[in-house]
Amino acid sequence: MKSEIITTWRGVDALGGEWNTLLRESDANTIFLTWEWISAWRRTIEDSVEPFVIAVRDDTGRLAGIGPFYFSRLCLANLVPYRCLRTLGDYPTGAEYPDWIVHRSCGEKVAESIARTLAARSADWDLMWLPLMCGWNASFERLEIACKSAGLSMQSRPTDFSAIPLPSTYPEYEKMLSKNVRDELKRSFRVVVGRSGAKFELCDRPERIPEYLEAMFDLNARRWASAGAVGTFVRKPLEARFYHEFSPTALEHDWLFLSALRIHDTIMAVDVGYIYDGRFYALQGGFDPGGPKNMGHVQRKFIVEKLIDRGIREFDFLGTVTDYKRRYGARERFGYQVLVGSPGWLTTPLLAAGFWPTGRYMQFRGLPS
Repeated sequence: MKSEIITTWRGVDALGGEWNTLLRESDANTIFLTWEWISAWRRTIEDSVEPFVIAVRDDTGRLAGIGPFYFSRLCLANLVPYRCLRTLGDYPTGAEYPDWIVHRSCGEKVAESIARTLAARSADWDLMWLPLMCGWNASFERLEIACKSAGLSMQSRPTDFSAIPLPSTYPEYEKMLSKNVRDELKRSFRVVVGRSGAKFELCDRPERIPEYLEAMFDLNARRWASAGAVGTFVRKPLEARFYHEFSPTALEHDWLFLSALRIHDTIMAVDVGYIYDGRFYALQGGFDPGGPKNMGHVQRKFIVEKLIDRGIREFDFLGTVTDYKRRYGARERFGYQVLVGSPGWLTTPLLAAGFWPTGRYMQFRGLPS
């Protein structure tokens, strides 16, 4: 195995022709690590961050692994700075499941090659943050073994996810729900569709994308404002820009699932997600807090029906488990938050003390902006 560190965007672009081929043959195969996702993210952030990508090739020259990193800064108590590696395309996009992309046929060897390369270049970085890593395939165990063999410190803690396994027909799905939920769906459907005349729409043309997205940004803000909070896209306007960048590409690849409930000429609820490799990833949504009650339940019903019609086998709610998700058939599963440290006097005490970059003592700086 031969590894190369790429620190220019031109060098990263040179991997574009091989990227998705490797991704499809890896356990990291999610929409969040596709070349299209990362390219849209790059266009969104322009040159505001520096890449640190490790490319591993086998003896035939085939691309066998990618460590898809970029640099950010992590500050302890606003005083001690750390150079932190994060995953390309992770922020502010809503991406989850960060991972090293390694070919299944030689995954252990490739992961060890990436880890050894990181250890050899430990002077360039201090920490690596993988906040929402999948725990139901071989990736986590492989990462743990590779870091240990290379002398890298690694700490982890569990985090929860949830997903609905979708059956082959909608009546089968309804049987997965409790009688109370089924009755509630029927009542909500009568009110929202029967009385209000709401119609479900799917965005199927690129020229319609801006209308749907802008409606979602507005509805998301209004919904959170009604609860005394600030909406996602108000807090992170760059995420709205990413949606505009990625959605046309996603539609072209038949990945985009951008849906709306419209009453007369007004969009009252919008949801955006993506279909990739037989799974639906639920990302964002918004609804009019002044509209008919339980519009969100009706929107979810329509979405699940359409997904089942398309033969999609899983509705992935992504991170966190809530009662709402459980009520609609979601099953809990676990992944990890992972913090890796390079060997050195700056990181060893930090990891030994159990600090995590999720609280008030450690804050990120230098994220894409």
